Amino acid sequence: MSAIHEIQWSVSSAVLALHIPEPHIPTPERKAIPAFTHLAYWLLPFGMTTAIVLIGLQVRAEKNLEQVSVAFSEQSQWLDIAATQQMLIGPSTVAPLSVEAPSPMHAAALEETDVSSSSPRYPEVPSWQLTPPPVPETPVHTAAPLPPNYQRGVFLTPSSAADDEFLEATMQAVEKYAHPALVIDVKGSNVYFPSGAGMANELKLVKPIVELPKIIEEAHRRGITVIGRYIALKDPSLSSRKPETQIRHPLRSRTVGNVWVDGQNATTLQYNREILEDLVTTGIDEINLDYIRYPTEYAPSDIGLTGAEKSEHIMAFLKMARDVIDRSERDVKLGISTYAILGWNFPVNFEAVGQDIPEIAKIVDVISPMAYPATFAPNAYYNPGRDKGSRMYHLVWKTIMGYRELVGEENVHKIRPWIQGYGVTEKNMADQIQAVFDAGSCGFTVWNASNAYGPSYKAMGKMDIPEACR
Repeated sequence: MSAIHEIQWSVSSAVLALHIPEPHIPTPERKAIPAFTHLAYWLLPFGMTTAIVLIGLQVRAEKNLEQVSVAFSEQSQWLDIAATQQMLIGPSTVAPLSVEAPSPMHAAALEETDVSSSSPRYPEVPSWQLTPPPVPETPVHTAAPLPPNYQRGVFLTPSSAADDEFLEATMQAVEKYAHPALVIDVKGSNVYFPSGAGMANELKLVKPIVELPKIIEEAHRRGITVIGRYIALKDPSLSSRKPETQIRHPLRSRTVGNVWVDGQNATTLQYNREILEDLVTTGIDEINLDYIRYPTEYAPSDIGLTGAEKSEHIMAFLKMARDVIDRSERDVKLGISTYAILGWNFPVNFEAVGQDIPEIAKIVDVISPMAYPATFAPNAYYNPGRDKGSRMYHLVWKTIMGYRELVGEENVHKIRPWIQGYGVTEKNMADQIQAVFDAGSCGFTVWNASNAYGPSYKAMGKMDIPEACR
């Protein structure tokens, strides 16, 4: 990587906000390992045992570094955003975020097989033949201009969607509003709906706790749009069981660990293509890809790719997903969740995450910047003496306006942001919703990992919807 790219990444690390709709436990910082082997060399004349012990420590430290982030469970996915690294560094220091306590029932973790080295390994299937269909250079889909994305809804974890009583209460709450929607997790490190996908079943990663077709049928009866949240490239289960999918430095054999997968890898594409081919048959209205980016917790030298090269890998996955939907000839939209900060400073932050918003806009139907005000540094990005409205209002409004410039007039109808539903009051929600409308968008989805939407429902019940969005 050139010195210029090193500088660009360093700058981006200083301003990049972790706008993460699926919060996770931060990966420990990788620190330099003491050169025990050098010390051992000089101590060799004074004792063979001492030298051997120091060399052993070096080997053990290197091994631990390779496995710095191995075990991930579904519990980490439902921790609220306060548990994430908040790295949008502004002129002031970052203060701790105070958020509402998760609901005991619906923020609960889903038990999942431990993927650490101490857990039983799944046997490889020798009969597996990897024959992924070719990904077209130019997708068949033309993404012609459509009416604005009007959907207004809330997010549900798999455990919430599987709870009949809670699901019914949520449907009753959202169906009161115009163009209601539910966003339901369909894939994380496991597949949460009944699927016959070959590789996922062979790896024992199908955990069908959500009766998706049944839920969709009932939702459609009530006029509710169902959006499937699909976690794409942060997949510790696939990465651990199929090491060839891991992100690997182009000039070295070393990977960044077994949490993320390479979007251009043939096994990654085949595994996800099979799941998506099943998903489009469920009656789902939209598949919204999340975590379709490069990780920000590693140094640029670990990954060894420029922003443009990262984008190539991400676009390979996007084109595959677009191809699956187009070949199905079903009325399913393709959406993507993206970092909000890209709408504020695209060139710098693009280098870190590889999400090329102008190019992505050409092949998706929905673009969802994760405009969570809590992830912006306090006392930064908002000047009450200069900026219109509250901090909540301004940060959402400015994010959408930045995205409008990135995608171009022909694609502004595709913007449907995520807004913050945790740690908020009714006024906070009303300000965010008004910002969405004032920025020219019509729809939004609300993120709260605990699925507690009291203030959100109150604000949505009083929202003044523009005539163009009705």
